[in-house]
Amino acid sequence: MLRSNLSRVNPAYAEELSALNTGYASYVLARDASVRRASSGGVFTANDLLNAIRQGSSKNQFAAGAAHLQELADAGAKVLPSSVPDSGTAGRAALIETLAALSSGGGSVLMGNPAAALGVMGAMAPYTNAGLSGLQKWSTGAPASRAAVRKMVEDLGGAATPGLAGGASQGNLTGGQK
Repeated sequence: MLRSNLSRVNPAYAEELSALNTGYASYVLARDASVRRASSGGVFTANDLLNAIRQGSSKNQFAAGAAHLQELADAGAKVLPSSVPDSGTAGRAALIETLAALSSGGGSVLMGNPAAALGVMGAMAPYTNAGLSGLQKWSTGAPASRAAVRKMVEDLGGAATPGLAGGASQGNLTGGQK
């Protein structure tokens, strides 16, 4: 009631007041999401944000998908799941293949091709606890490190990863900024 009265009494500031209210609502949801797990150190997942949104909105709003930041959190939960849905079979098979390749009598497809064996190990790295931790630190780290990676991808010129390098050259890794 107080907010609507402020907007009516001060129509010149109504737009600014609305932006402030929206920003504060976003802050409250992020704050609540960041304290959902005591061991998270203030870092929250898309699922933590969804839980905070559900707790802070009406059942009707949440069920309709109309709660503040719900669309963003839903998209994040689909793209950035809180765990990798993997039974471990593929990872174990790749590890066995790599170990066989590195052994003397493995008879593996990768046998005699150290670059392929290193490629398999490198592909598995982001799915380990250490790899996930490193990716999280990088993604929340300094913009300079992200810019350096972007430049490295752009310098590849699409030779190794045409889709990624092509998108990078158009600024898609930085939200449209070069």
